[in-house]
Amino acid sequence: MIQQYAELLRHYRRLVATIFFGIVGGVGLVSTFFLFVMPLYTATTTVSLLPTQSELAYSDAFSRGGSLNPANLMSETHIEYLLSRETAQRTVDRLIAEYGTPEPVVRSGFRAVLGDGFRLFKNTLRRVYNLLNSGKHVPIDAYTDAVLSMQDSIDAEMVEGTYILELSVTWDSPEVAAAAANMLADVYVERAREQARDAALQLEQELTAQLERNTGISPEISSQIEALRLARATGFNVLRVVDRASVPVYPSFPKVVINVLIAIAAALVLSIFALVSIDTFSGKVTTRGDLARLLGGLALPTSRPHDLRRAAGAARLLRLHADVNGTPGAVLSLEGDRDADLAAALLERALWPGLSPSRQGAGAARSVLFLDSRRRDALAPGRTRVAVGAESLADPPGAATRPEAAAKAVPGMVSLGGAAESFSLAGLSMPSWLVIVMRPGRITEAELQRVAEEWRQRGVPAVFGMLLKA
Repeated sequence: MIQQYAELLRHYRRLVATIFFGIVGGVGLVSTFFLFVMPLYTATTTVSLLPTQSELAYSDAFSRGGSLNPANLMSETHIEYLLSRETAQRTVDRLIAEYGTPEPVVRSGFRAVLGDGFRLFKNTLRRVYNLLNSGKHVPIDAYTDAVLSMQDSIDAEMVEGTYILELSVTWDSPEVAAAAANMLADVYVERAREQARDAALQLEQELTAQLERNTGISPEISSQIEALRLARATGFNVLRVVDRASVPVYPSFPKVVINVLIAIAAALVLSIFALVSIDTFSGKVTTRGDLARLLGGLALPTSRPHDLRRAAGAARLLRLHADVNGTPGAVLSLEGDRDADLAAALLERALWPGLSPSRQGAGAARSVLFLDSRRRDALAPGRTRVAVGAESLADPPGAATRPEAAAKAVPGMVSLGGAAESFSLAGLSMPSWLVIVMRPGRITEAELQRVAEEWRQRGVPAVFGMLLKA
């Protein structure tokens, strides 16, 4: 399995490299762009939400019989109030009262041009989206835009196991982020106390009216009224700011290193998914494992035209499964003639290393049949290729009878050329073993099985497969 995917990785290395560097490079460039043009800063403050006995009793009664936690119910209620538009509006009003309405700042430089261009692109994109989605675009004024931006920049979450609420504000200026976080905490505490005081005053008025309607004096109602007055006098100090926000030093967005690491992990996962999908659904013969699965283990090592080291491994397998020194063999390409000729020359050098090139070209008698390359090359496209017998390529008369010629006689093999072109088998004895050569990822499994089965039916007992790389 590891070897299978290692070969797939080598074959599809350009695709994997494109996926990897495309994702990682894209994320890195986008993160660097935002870091350079408009980084965002986050300031955080904490607020305590110590509940009263009445709040806990009410929350417990509300969630009784369900799966809700009374403490979580109360904290989520506070968070929803905090994220409301009224809280954001009060925060913006306090910021304007404190710092005044910001004047448009005229900036220059490449960074300013990029920032302005990006904001223009974002506004245009929002306008186009509204037009496509709703059929119209309603422009908003600067104040409303500031309130909506503040509402979007607020984040709140409870600290696990405590009644502490963390309030965060994210802004493009660290000073504004810190000031907005502190003012947000103050505004929310004041608003919560106002609501508590209003509720307590209304309840006190109802209890007082009920006490006045009674003919007798009710000690219980009187004690409740006194408790409410005491709570209003103390200001409901159960809500208070615990820690003020400080001006952040480093931007919280983007985090270039973290984004790149996530992109690397995503690229690796996507690359693995692509390789698994190709291996599962492509149906092409790409690796030696595919050959072994289709040809029953008679798969030769993947080689290159001049890779004698891999060809030596192929020669060992050929000798193991076929009598290459005593029986004829052949090489067939599923693509072009050139691949068959290159593979035949490579295997011949690996099988009989003692045969020098000069002896190969001297016309020594062979024990197998060769295709006449001169006649083959002279054929017009689409013409029938004719296999000729050994006597056509024999040495000149009397050469085979000389002792030195007989001593140099070595076996050879037939190069049948490309299977896509027609040829006649008339007068050609069937080889005892056949090597089918193909390029990785070009031939379908069905086509290879069909060709291999045809040659088995013709009487070839051992059909090998070999992938030839460029």
